[in-house]
Amino acid sequence: MSDHDEVVPFRFWDEQETMRKIVMEFTYRFDDILDVQKLKSSLEKLLEIGEWRGLGARFKKSVSSPRY
Repeated sequence: MSDHDEVVPFRFWDEQETMRKIVMEFTYRFDDILDVQKLKSSLEKLLEIGEWRGLGARFKKSVSSPRY
């Protein structure tokens, strides 16, 4: 881990072994053209809210906790 890494703790369900084995994929269809700037600003706002920070996170196993 480098000095500039931000640690985002896992939520309860993210720590469950059965949940870590599940892969989910979603596909959405929109019949209108999406506003790129509105999408960008909305995602930026989401990332500022508590637990949503994990949305943009890169997950790494902890050396001190071999379980994760």
